Amino acid sequence: MELRTAAPEDLGKIMELIDQAKAFLKRNGVDQWQNGYPDQTCIEEDIRKGRGYLCILDHDIAGYVCIDFEGEPAYDTLDGKWLSIQPYVAVHRLALDASVRGRGLHPRYSKKPNGSPALGRSTASRWIRITITRS
Repeated sequence: MELRTAAPEDLGKIMELIDQAKAFLKRNGVDQWQNGYPDQTCIEEDIRKGRGYLCILDHDIAGYVCIDFEGEPAYDTLDGKWLSIQPYVAVHRLALDASVRGRGLHPRYSKKPNGSPALGRSTASRWIRITITRS
């Protein structure tokens, strides 16, 4: 699976993926993403800021992910401790198409995605941070 920078014309497909992910989480008793977030405005902002990426598998859109090189302010106040305080890349809003879910696929974050710098290599980042919900 490779990454491609998302464009405004991809918004419809991205929202389908987000809606699929919301339904999947709900069916599995996870309350994450059940309050309207992420919504279209959130995804449009990802795209506008250049941090929205499509996961491409065999030339088809298989998922969406937000990869933020600016970090996440909320991480400064999390209850807990990170392994490193070094610069990092934050991963948010990962949603895979139902047809590929469960196959052990994930974007190769260290591989240079089409139209964007190699993740974690274009900055001083050597760390990737992703938050999940315990369920």
